[in-house]
Amino acid sequence: MGELEIPGMPLRFSEFPELLELEAPLLGEHNEEILSGLLQYDTARIEALAADGVLVRGDS
Repeated sequence: MGELEIPGMPLRFSEFPELLELEAPLLGEHNEEILSGLLQYDTARIEALAADGVLVRGDS
């Protein structure tokens, strides 16, 4: 997707780092966590979604 520059911190603090290295999650990075935890999908159902190409995984 690419990189995006965002403005820095509007306030400066002596005990706080000026540069924060934050990255957005990868596309699909939390899909399995949401499906299994929040929606209570079992492993077989999640694997079936992945096999059908419905599920995007963060590592692919």
